[in-house]
Amino acid sequence: APALNHTLVDLGRAPLRQAAAATRLAASAELRESERRSRFAITSAYLNLQLADAQIPVWQRAIDLSTAVLRDARAIRRRGLAARIDTLQAEALVEGDRQGLAEAEAQRTIARSGLARALNLPPDQAVEATDPLTPGPGWGLDLPGSIRAALQERPLLEAHSQQRQAQLAQVKAARALVRPRIGLLR
Repeated sequence: APALNHTLVDLGRAPLRQAAAATRLAASAELRESERRSRFAITSAYLNLQLADAQIPVWQRAIDLSTAVLRDARAIRRRGLAARIDTLQAEALVEGDRQGLAEAEAQRTIARSGLARALNLPPDQAVEATDPLTPGPGWGLDLPGSIRAALQERPLLEAHSQQRQAQLAQVKAARALVRPRIGLLR
């Protein structure tokens, strides 16, 4: 005669549900961590471009000033009041400032490329930082508060915790397989 076997108490079912729930929460936390990293990369790339853009006028102004110094050094030398070394130093200053401008322009190009890459844009698409570089608000937290805030804003830590919970639940489920089950047999 056929028998009907129905388990009344299955000690392995609850840990399996716990493992599935913890795995789902871990995946959600990993997604939030990925989004946080993307936001950080884009924000950092934008701020780098803002900084690189802000360096250009500084170097242009430095060239203007060093050119004026060179002009004055040459005028003073023509009158016989300065040595040749003075004009050579002024020329070196102008060239140093031109080199600084060239490096700043190269950094701006690199920063634009970095922002385009962070935004997943084609390399030939022009990217500009339209907002001016402004100082941000002061940091209001002390070191322990900063550490607590940093830990709270790291979904990856939650993901690791949930993965650990899922693994512990899987261990419980595996142990439940070797335990006796209570059931009805008809």
